Amino acid sequence: MHLSLFSLPLELLLNVVLYLNFEDFVNLSNTQRELSSLLCGENTCQEVVKKHILHTKEARLALQNKSTYRTAIGRVFNRREAFAKARPYAALVLGYGSSFIYHNGILCYRTLHTVRVLDVHGCGEVEHVIHLPSLNDHVGVPYCPNGLELLQHQNGTLALLCHSNGTRGEAWLVAIDAKASTSVSERVRLLVPVITSSRTFVRQDSRYLCYGTHTSIGTHGHHEWEVQCYDLAPGTRSAGIERKSVQLEDLVGSDLGVTVTFKIHKRYLYALSNQTSFDVEEVDWTSYYQCHRFPLDDPREETLEKVRIWRRQHREGPINDSWTDLALHVDECTGALLIVESRREWQNGQSTQWRTYYTQPLVFPEWQNPDDYIKAPLSSPTISTSSGPIIVQSLPLDDPLVNTLGEDSKPNWEPGRKRLPRHYHPEYSGAANLTPPRFLLPKTKYRTYDPNCSAFLDLVVDEQTLLPSSRHQHLRLRIGSRKLQSPLDSGDECSPNGILRQPDKHEDTGLPIDGTEDRFIDRGVSMWPPRDAPADLLDVLNPSRQQNPSSYIGEVQAIADERSVIYKVGSADGDGQITLVNFDPGIRVRGLRKLDPPVTEPGFGNETVGEGLREVVLETIREERSKGKGRACSTETENRTFAAIDWTGTSWFQEERAMYRAIDMGFRLR
Repeated sequence: MHLSLFSLPLELLLNVVLYLNFEDFVNLSNTQRELSSLLCGENTCQEVVKKHILHTKEARLALQNKSTYRTAIGRVFNRREAFAKARPYAALVLGYGSSFIYHNGILCYRTLHTVRVLDVHGCGEVEHVIHLPSLNDHVGVPYCPNGLELLQHQNGTLALLCHSNGTRGEAWLVAIDAKASTSVSERVRLLVPVITSSRTFVRQDSRYLCYGTHTSIGTHGHHEWEVQCYDLAPGTRSAGIERKSVQLEDLVGSDLGVTVTFKIHKRYLYALSNQTSFDVEEVDWTSYYQCHRFPLDDPREETLEKVRIWRRQHREGPINDSWTDLALHVDECTGALLIVESRREWQNGQSTQWRTYYTQPLVFPEWQNPDDYIKAPLSSPTISTSSGPIIVQSLPLDDPLVNTLGEDSKPNWEPGRKRLPRHYHPEYSGAANLTPPRFLLPKTKYRTYDPNCSAFLDLVVDEQTLLPSSRHQHLRLRIGSRKLQSPLDSGDECSPNGILRQPDKHEDTGLPIDGTEDRFIDRGVSMWPPRDAPADLLDVLNPSRQQNPSSYIGEVQAIADERSVIYKVGSADGDGQITLVNFDPGIRVRGLRKLDPPVTEPGFGNETVGEGLREVVLETIREERSKGKGRACSTETENRTFAAIDWTGTSWFQEERAMYRAIDMGFRLR
């Protein structure tokens, strides 16, 4: 009797497929029309969403009955595949500005004397515009054109830092409610004087705002992070100003995104560092992550929790610190925080350095006894709450370096840990015949990693020829990814269909270690746009081509999330084009044109609408800056150009047509 999936009872079939991972479930449902009808019912899709993608924006829409569970599964799968395979859905120019921030799908950028807020994920066609001179008059803070810093936008609240004289020192921290439904009297949620430094951060949620500076001095004489929390609830405009700030004692690291990172998650502020000590230990064996957290509603030193998590053994090889990146991501399956670190290492004594992305869960124990130590199983991170040097066991007596330790030495040692395959992702498979990557650090303008689709993304400057008779610099996306391999090993004569791979066993307990049986297939590295990309697309992605095809690409500011990349070319103080590359099929921006087949370079005098408009916008900005007048950038619907006019709004906040609708420079790619 021939057995197949269709011969199983429906209830049994549905229980079987729920054990598949997310990608395998989608691929199985796409193999046959009959399977698709069986597996894609709303009840089954609801179980899949809750098991695999519960903590995504798509799942939240489905839970709120704003979308179906089947639609949520399809959208998540398609955007992950688009990201992993470097196949974006759209590319367009969002606007022109001197600086921008991008978080949770909201773009905030400054142009002239205004800050414009655009909902990118929501395909917003209007922008909330804040006129800075009028805002400063409203709150009674002196306005300095070069003294404004965009900090963060979260849950409809925009945090700004206003320097009174355009330099570091004393400034005003302002939090503005940028939602259209908020009344004028409640828009300014926070206005407090603060001390600034060259290292400053803001993190916020719907209720609280945390402002941190690297200005405190510890008992050891080194600078440490100091965090002040504010309550943004209506009617508490300066709440928290009298509360004592929290000093993150013994949290080593000062470079944001490299040695230290901060994130608010479930009403806690998390601070993570990949450094173990302020001073260099000449003899050391083990490196740890240090993590501090405290509740936002009770930020005190007494509520500050600390853990240390095993990171690596120094014998694994030296690290090229120039390529190190550190971040905290949210697992779309469990909702837990993930430590994501990129390290370029000379592994195991090799002469060539290779980049690897390491991930592991960030777990805080429920107990807080400094004398306790959790000796985690082999598959879990090692956690300790000790504030001093971690010496889990006696030092390795068979190591001759032990004899060199002095009285002031503070070494850290514990036996090495075996990482799960899903917790490390090499840039290359490690074959002996591979050559080092040709994109050096100065040519790699931005780097990020998405652990939910196991893909890394680099924004690089490529000098290869992309157009006929054209050899100059282009910005391209360089994306590498991997996917989970079949759980079956190759079979033999007795088992021609393969043998189920078994997990490794713990050396001490003999119990199987879940996850050690996983294997991954490298999908390779893809470059986008392709070499035969049309010139119109290259103009969107490389604004410098429109003025000078042989121009040099210098500074690039870029930010990416799980569904898009936004970047600007040019100095931080200069005005430039802000470009979006979108990987989410659910972001359907209106007005995009379908990309035509490759075309020859335009002849002299054949200026495109986008090129002409860009010159109008930039010329307007140059004129306004030379005049030094407080003017705004507004749109004229008829001719789709921007004109320099006096601010005509009745207040410092108003809605205007989105700038990208007037620019009209973007393409649907598929």
